[in-house]
Amino acid sequence: MCPDGVPLPDHGWKLHVSSRSATYSELVEKLVPLLLAEGCVFKLARSHQVLDRLNNGYSAPASVGKAFTIYPDQRRVRGLGLELAELLRGHPGPRVLSDRRVDQDSPVYYRYGPFRKAGDSGARGRFAARIDGPGGEEFEGRAGLHYEQPAWVVDPFTGQRPGEESAPEEPAVLGHHYRVVEGILESARGNVYRAVDQRDGTKVVIKQARALVDETATSGDIRMRLRNERRVLHALKDCPGVPRFLDHFRHGQDEFLVTSDAGPVNLAEDVARNGPYPIDPHPGAGDRRRLETLGRRLARILLDLHARGVVMRDLAPKNVVIDGDRVSVVDFGVAGYDGLHLPGGTHGYAPARQRRDEPPLDTDDLHALAMTLLFATWHMRPVTREDDSDLPREHALRAIRSAHGEEPAGVIGIIADLLGDEHTARTALRRLAAGELPIPPTTESPPTTESPRTAEVSGATRTRIRTRTEPSR
Repeated sequence: MCPDGVPLPDHGWKLHVSSRSATYSELVEKLVPLLLAEGCVFKLARSHQVLDRLNNGYSAPASVGKAFTIYPDQRRVRGLGLELAELLRGHPGPRVLSDRRVDQDSPVYYRYGPFRKAGDSGARGRFAARIDGPGGEEFEGRAGLHYEQPAWVVDPFTGQRPGEESAPEEPAVLGHHYRVVEGILESARGNVYRAVDQRDGTKVVIKQARALVDETATSGDIRMRLRNERRVLHALKDCPGVPRFLDHFRHGQDEFLVTSDAGPVNLAEDVARNGPYPIDPHPGAGDRRRLETLGRRLARILLDLHARGVVMRDLAPKNVVIDGDRVSVVDFGVAGYDGLHLPGGTHGYAPARQRRDEPPLDTDDLHALAMTLLFATWHMRPVTREDDSDLPREHALRAIRSAHGEEPAGVIGIIADLLGDEHTARTALRRLAAGELPIPPTTESPPTTESPRTAEVSGATRTRIRTRTEPSR
């Protein structure tokens, strides 16, 4: 909202107020009258549904928690921020990662950034929020997952310039024992780290779940996935190809899960670095990076999971870890076990029935396995559309038939069967695990009466057509 006659500069200090969706109406009732009386410009999430999308950590990671954005008179930034912090003390909301907090007990945050949209765009055509300083300095004003401040301004709450204080966002040692050595993933929902247990030198992976992010009335926030994963890992104790549960602790409001380190790279990273997994490898390429070998190892892991009553429900390249000849699957946050599961999954890899949150079936993992193996050999992600959950499967089958015919052989034939009905998919999983692949049909070529030149032209035409219809690899 912009009161008449209130000037809005191009950039400056702005305030954000965070809120859970469940307490948003209460926040609006408190805050709107005060801001109208203050006469400053502000905007707010127009509905609980919009706030849910802001807070889910996927749609706009840097916007998590930004229920209100306030553009105050720059002479009133500190005074208004402290007043709001006192008024809203104790009001719950997810952390705003791009900002600093006015008070640790309040959901009021601040950062320096653009007030208006810039007219130009960056090198990749994205909205550029560049801010020019008084001495020719440049500052990228786009919000990220860390606080940043232009060199020419002074923090209105601490009185400091950039570099005058250095407090890490997360401590170097988590849970009193785990020294962080490397970041694996940075996310609004929670980071993932590699660490070393200082007690015995064990290499571990630590997964963070940030409080109040992706919160729903039925399944809680993202911390529930961490708790579900701990429960499932207990059920999979000593299961080959699954990391071991080691610890679960709390730091502030966030929760952390510690597991054994399954390996250095996931399948998506492996394919990006080393290329796709060939169906028929070149001589001397070895067995490890054959599509059939990868499929057989994953099939055996899934059979073990299902034998223990677990449906993973999130098999995807990002959750397959490669360590030389060893393959593991990780991330059981939405896994189904003992009658309980949480909604979720990776779009394109989760089947249509899982996207509808139907009760888990083992065949959900078989669909995901097929799409994961196609990614491994084609280096192409599934074709998706929000309003058509079955499109990834249909497009994958069309692409298989286009490239390999109606009766594909070998591991490609197994992949096609994994996308079939329940009986066909389960049979295909067992055959893949056992290394029993479909044999190509044998057909005799009919005699030809074409002249050598006609045969040459026909062959060239067929080659061009086949090349244009094959998926890129």
